[in-house]
Amino acid sequence: MKTSNSAQTQILEWDESGHFDGDPPFDEMTDFAAEAIDGFLQQLEDILFGLSKSGSLFVEAKNLGWRKLSGQMDVTVISASDFIQKVFPKTQDWSFVGGYDHQMKCFCFTLYHHDSPSGETYKVSSRE
Repeated sequence: MKTSNSAQTQILEWDESGHFDGDPPFDEMTDFAAEAIDGFLQQLEDILFGLSKSGSLFVEAKNLGWRKLSGQMDVTVISASDFIQKVFPKTQDWSFVGGYDHQMKCFCFTLYHHDSPSGETYKVSSRE
């Protein structure tokens, strides 16, 4: 990766030619990304299994996709990855903001992706 700075513009170039041959910058970046993903999944799992020890959850969603649909579902999950596969839209490109609401005893979040740039809202509660 190269950067240059001038008084008017900043240029960022990415050279992928050496990134898959094990050079240290790629390895360090891969390790950093893997740790960040693992940390996110662990936090999500802690929240989900804090709601329901058995993973039995009720999910309500609004503003789904470009048609702005609403829906609900019962889901039983065994991990955070399982939750993502069963509940999130089938897209690789999404971002996520949310947290546990102690007063309502639910996990509320907004999920953004290409079919819903303004975000889909989710409320997850226990079925136990």
